[in-house]
Amino acid sequence: MEFKKLTLDCIDIIRPYFQNNENRVCDCTVGGTFIWRDYHQTEYAIVDGGMYLKVAYPEPAFTPPRGIEQDRGSYERIIGYCAKKGIPAKLCAVSEPTLKVIMELFPDAKARTDRSWSDYL
Repeated sequence: MEFKKLTLDCIDIIRPYFQNNENRVCDCTVGGTFIWRDYHQTEYAIVDGGMYLKVAYPEPAFTPPRGIEQDRGSYERIIGYCAKKGIPAKLCAVSEPTLKVIMELFPDAKARTDRSWSDYL
């Protein structure tokens, strides 16, 4: 995967990937993603019809892929990228339904909640 810096010029490229957003976390909206792009050093990659976001959260982490089926292969793409870069494979901003899918695909995965990063209404 080749990640590119997320700039305002990219909004029309990534907006369609937020169309069917079931995640209510503000970081998983097109507006929230752009507002925080500099703070989180957000980068994006489009691969095989799916969008991947890489952020500093504060360490490198990835949001679940968008625009493609969340299957084992879509997550193994992230794992492979991390292995090449020598960084841990971490996901962030994961909704409860998506976490369930991930845990079914990767039963040995570990999930944790950091209350200081929790969203609010």
